[in-house]
Amino acid sequence: MGKQIESMHALSMQLSNFIQHYRDTVISQLATTQFMQSVSGLTQMITRTIRAHGSIYVFGNGGSHAIARQFESSMIEELAGGTHPVRIRWGVDFHASQSIVRRHGYEHIFKQLLCQEHTGPNDLVLLVSGSGNSTNLMVAAEYCRQRGIPCAGLAAFSGGQLCDPGVVDLPISIPVADQQIGEDVVQSLLQISAWYSAELLHSTGLGLESITQRYMEMLDSGFARLDPYFLISVGTTVSNAYLHDRRVYVLAPEGGGVSLSAEHVAHNLNWDAVYQVQTPPRRYLTSTPSGCDFSGIGNDRFLAGVVSCQQISVAAPGDVLIVFAVDAGEPAVRETLNYGKKHGMRLFGFSGIGTTSDDTQRVFGVRNRAVVADLCQAAGHMLGRVVRLTLKTIEDGAAPDDLLAYLVNDDLAQRRLLHVIDGL
Repeated sequence: MGKQIESMHALSMQLSNFIQHYRDTVISQLATTQFMQSVSGLTQMITRTIRAHGSIYVFGNGGSHAIARQFESSMIEELAGGTHPVRIRWGVDFHASQSIVRRHGYEHIFKQLLCQEHTGPNDLVLLVSGSGNSTNLMVAAEYCRQRGIPCAGLAAFSGGQLCDPGVVDLPISIPVADQQIGEDVVQSLLQISAWYSAELLHSTGLGLESITQRYMEMLDSGFARLDPYFLISVGTTVSNAYLHDRRVYVLAPEGGGVSLSAEHVAHNLNWDAVYQVQTPPRRYLTSTPSGCDFSGIGNDRFLAGVVSCQQISVAAPGDVLIVFAVDAGEPAVRETLNYGKKHGMRLFGFSGIGTTSDDTQRVFGVRNRAVVADLCQAAGHMLGRVVRLTLKTIEDGAAPDDLLAYLVNDDLAQRRLLHVIDGL
């Protein structure tokens, strides 16, 4: 028992250092001159397109697809009710993409949408990538170049091929050698760009520096409330669920940006959390849908939390429910948690506002919906690394000698370099 307590204390200390490293890296990137110049340049392209009544297309794969949809959600919300309507296409849904792949190949899925939409010089294409080397994004960039369609590329690391000279009109590379942190910085950049675009179009006079500062203060405040013991508790519970064939639900009953974060995190916990685990357990993950799985139920009638409650109606005692929420007191959130409690589930929550933080809930103290979504995604990235470390320790029987180095250096997104389905 003493060794277990000592091990838990050691992990909590190093996880606290990792949270600080993650927080410092993201915040420091937002404060650079390069970041501000990138936001300014991207905002000019966005506002020009909207004023010209053009369309904005934002494409990405995997987690970058979720980031693209976050941007769409923010832009529509910021410009709602204004004099400048905005039309955004966030990419290709599952049904359309599979059809295009069968006829034209995976590398052409975004190009084909641009062809079908007759995209032209008054429109704007944003390409979001973790590595900057996705073939389908490069094909889309070439299509834009040939037809004079304004195009911007956003990528982590050094920007990859996407940010090479002449590939796109505005290359934005995030100089961070960690794809998940890079994803969070890109999402922050797009969020601030949405706010600044709305300010310019509404002519309120609020400057970019003020907007960025306001965003950074909210994000930093939320990061400061992340607790290593809470992440360890959630991560250990998720790992044990995997090891005992229990289901894990990552849900966001309110919908909106937090639901995209929930799906993004579930994606990480499913594919990436077993990276370098020699004997990975089976994972049973359910996330808030952004496709059509439960849209029929949601559209048929409106009851608070109806979709989330429908998803966990098959849950068994011992299954795990992680809820992302802007307001923990919102009826849909309360109904979902109560329903999970009735089913004997292990409950955890991340929320912007709520009653208080305890062993099952972490409250960021932030009311802005977009920032809460960003914080949930970052917390989910950290959680995934805790799950992987736990599984590696239990299943492989050996914890890394340097816990902090393992947490910092082993980016979960590296999992995507591997074949993730047996037999492929």
